[in-house]
Amino acid sequence: MSNSETSASKLDGATSRFAILALRNLVVYPGISVPIRVGRQQSLEALKSAREQAVPSGKPARVIAVLQSAHEIDHTLPVKEGDLYRVVTLCEIE
Repeated sequence: MSNSETSASKLDGATSRFAILALRNLVVYPGISVPIRVGRQQSLEALKSAREQAVPSGKPARVIAVLQSAHEIDHTLPVKEGDLYRVVTLCEIE
């Protein structure tokens, strides 16, 4: 999965695109506020992309958070689609 990959979702009757934030050892549930340490370049770019998309629209910055299926994956390499679980959470960035 490249840093430019996004996921499309129907939200408020319109199709929206969100950056994907791969997480290691952390599951994010809807309605819960949790700090997330981000260090992987791919993840930093996902957050940057989310913030850039939010500014012109005036909406909150959002990403799709998804847990990696194996925590021992080298964090210096891009995450591949097969390394991620299929259940995701749409998150607002504060």
